[in-house]
Amino acid sequence: ACPLPNLRRARRFRVAAAALPRGFTVRAASDDDTVEIALKVDGMMCEGCVESVTEALRKATPDVAAVDVDLETKMVRVGVNAESAVAGLTLMPALVDAVKGAGFDAEPEF
Repeated sequence: ACPLPNLRRARRFRVAAAALPRGFTVRAASDDDTVEIALKVDGMMCEGCVESVTEALRKATPDVAAVDVDLETKMVRVGVNAESAVAGLTLMPALVDAVKGAGFDAEPEF
């Protein structure tokens, strides 16, 4: 159940200024040091839920550069500053734990 039931439902809420590319779960960008990590997050039902997840991810590590949440598909794409895909993957447990700490179920999407 949504912890903030009085907020209107949102289909999609974008936090990052630019969309992260779709089709990759973990990807190192060549023009910068950003790695994208995809998480499946269950329990999000409204814009307030999206804000809670986004805030938890941003607080999880200072390496979070962008967060893109698709409320309809329950997919969250997190761009993290990392030197390589492997370095980005080491941040995945902290991201999953942060979402779970905010009261939602989360697992990496491979």
